[in-house]
Amino acid sequence: MKSRQLQGLIALNLVLLAALAMVTLGPAAFAQTARPARAAGDYGMVTGKAQGITENVVYVVDGINRDLVAIKWDRSRKGWEGLGYANLTEDAQRGGRRSR
Repeated sequence: MKSRQLQGLIALNLVLLAALAMVTLGPAAFAQTARPARAAGDYGMVTGKAQGITENVVYVVDGINRDLVAIKWDRSRKGWEGLGYANLTEDAQRGGRRSR
């Protein structure tokens, strides 16, 4: 191997080593949070009826984040349609009264 090629390979290895050191030893990104903004949910589902529609409704409750979502299956579009959302924590603080 010629000495010029050897010098080029050594220089390339030094550049790659410097790049690896910068990535490994560099500061962490400040935009990232230490924990997720929203905790993973603990979900429960139940079916039931709703006023004004003939289809059954699926109520999905997230026990960790205290959310409730009502959805129904739309046969014509063959997909789920959202019917409503409730934040159970806010509802409990209002004493069960709905906000306008």
